[in-house]
This record gives sequence, structure tokens and C-alpha cells, in this order.
Amino acid sequence: MPRLYFDLFANARTCLKRQRGRMFLPLFALCWCGFALRVYHLDAQSFWFDEWLSFDLARAPLFYAPATIDRPPLYYVLLHLWIRAAGVYPFTFRFFSACCGALAVPLFYQLGRKTLGQQAGVWAMALAALSPFCVYYAQEARTYALTLTLILASNWALLQWLDKGRKRALALYAAVTLACLYTHYVALLLPAAQGLFVWLSRPGKRRHLQWLAALAAIGAAFAPWPLHVWTHMAELAQPATDMLIYTPMPPLQRAAHVLWTTLVEFSVGRTVSGPAAVGGALLFLFLVILGLRPADATPQARRFLSCTLALPVAVLLLLPRTAVYFSPKYLSVALPGFYLLVIAGLQRLRRDAPWLFALCLVLVLLTCAWGLGDWFLRIHDKMA
Repeated sequence: MPRLYFDLFANARTCLKRQRGRMFLPLFALCWCGFALRVYHLDAQSFWFDEWLSFDLARAPLFYAPATIDRPPLYYVLLHLWIRAAGVYPFTFRFFSACCGALAVPLFYQLGRKTLGQQAGVWAMALAALSPFCVYYAQEARTYALTLTLILASNWALLQWLDKGRKRALALYAAVTLACLYTHYVALLLPAAQGLFVWLSRPGKRRHLQWLAALAAIGAAFAPWPLHVWTHMAELAQPATDMLIYTPMPPLQRAAHVLWTTLVEFSVGRTVSGPAAVGGALLFLFLVILGLRPADATPQARRFLSCTLALPVAVLLLLPRTAVYFSPKYLSVALPGFYLLVIAGLQRLRRDAPWLFALCLVLVLLTCAWGLGDWFLRIHDKMA
């Protein structure tokens, strides 16, 4: 696994160095901005309940988590190895997630460049660096920063394979996707969305066979875990037993609640409420709607963005447990498609309405700044 991280970082660094000199400095600055935001006041808060769970599992013997818990164990195994080297302090304990979150920033650039062009890649990188949602989960000793990074890497490797047909890219895709499945159950939505995308892309009989072989290898390598925790896996598709203590919502109301809370957290973050949250969410929604028909994107890019955004949302809405156990972090699979559609909307405005583009760009930056400012202000108040 450390070798996998090294390869991903080396690929991103190589791609950055291939850009002309005038592009390297902004990209380098965005990488460091993203990293700085993720380590700022990293140790300011005390651990909350789920972080104490991570703490207990990471301090236990190496194979304790795979043998005892009913959730994918890779994050806890890696965290165990990390704290053995770095020590058990609030900063170092969360630093592993911060590094994973910082690695997602250049991966957003690679994915944006691959789908919408180099300029869109830079914008996507900036949005990821400043995203309150991404910063928050990168400052938490939980699995979600690592999961998002692996989702981005998986999507990028898949597009590389479809574009150039290299078996190395397909092998990287299989390895990263498997690691993602062993990190969090939300990653089960990833191959489903990617499978729909590949099927709609019609890459040819040979490519289809290679794709099916990769999926078979991933399934065979992941199969021991569902067999080990079959009871819990089956519960994911069943109604929660404690739904009786909640007031059930009609399906349309539940869908509206899920979509709205996700839209708010993806745009302005989880701590902002009131008019600021409504304004930021509507702004991002407006840009996503514009981006559904990207101006300069290829048909393959349009299919990719649509599949990776729509299918995870649709599947999660159909699960009965979503009525009780839902948080926008469970839709991390849809986040890359969401942010890239925001960028596609900005690109379209830049071509068709420059004055509106300038206004929306400023408002997007203000939305991110408001969300980050509110989050860090709350941390500062807890420190005082």
C-alpha cells in the first residue's frame, strides 16, 4: 500500500513537471494551500466518539481490526502502522487523514484535466483545495479522506486505460479500486457507476473483456471480506431496526432532504446554516445544471460526469437505511462528478456570459471562504 501511494504521487508530480513553467508555480501553490488548510489547527479539538473508535482500533494489535470489526479494515491497519512510526498525539494521529486529503488535491487536477481540459483541471484543483467539505473530513481521524483519494485515483486510472489502452493503467485501476473497497462500504457504488460508464462508452469487445477480467479480479480479491461479515453486509440493504423511533418521511420528502443536505455540505460545508447555506447551495446547483452539457467536453467526459454523479445518488436513495443512517459523506463517490460539473458550468459561463462568469467565480470563492472561516472560527472558539 505505501508503494501505491508513492506511485500515485510520482505520477502526479511527473504530470505537473511536464506542464510549462508558467503553470507549475500555480499548481504547486495550490497543492501547498490545500495541505496548509488541512493541517491548520489539526490538534485543536478533542477526539469525538468515532475518532476514539479509530484510536482504539489503531492501538490494538495489527490484525485486531480485520478479525473483530464488521467494516472494511484497511484504514485502521494503515493507521496502526502510521502511529507506530509517528506516535500517538492528536496532531500526528489526524495527520494521516490530512495527508490523504492533501493528496486528493492534485488528483482533482488530473481528473479535471482528463475530462474537461487543463484549465478545468486547475480550477478543479483550486475548488478541492478550498472545499470546506474536503477540509473537514481531512481533519478527522476517520476513513473518509482516504476513501475520497482512492475514488479519485480509481477514476483517473480508469480514464487513462480507456484513453490509451495500457494494461498498466488497468492494473493500477484494479489495485486502487480494491483498496477503496477495503476502506469503506460506500466504495461499492464506485464500480457500479464506472461499469455503467464503460458500458455506455462502448469501448469494443476486447476492451470489454479486459474490463470484465479486471472486475473479476477485484471481486475475487474482495470476496473474502463480505463472506467474513455477511450478516452486516446484508443489513445494508434492509430497513434499520431502529426506524420505529424516527418519524418516517414520505419518499419524496426523504429524497429532497438527502439531496438538499448533500448539496449544502458539498458547497458551503456542514457548519454553515441559514441564508448563507441556502445561497451557496443554490449557486452550486445553478452551476451543476449549466455543467450538465459542458461546452467543450467530449461525449465520453459527459458520460463520465453524468454516471459518477447520478448513479451513486440514485442507488443510495433506494436503500431503506438511508431514511435513518445518512450523511453526505456517504456520497463521496459522487463528489468528483459534482465538483467537475461545477467547473464545467463556470467554463460555459466564461464562453457565453463573461460578466456572469466573473460574478459566479467570485461567489464560489466567497462560499468556500465562508465555509472555511466558519469551521475554523468554531475550532478557535473551542480553543479559547
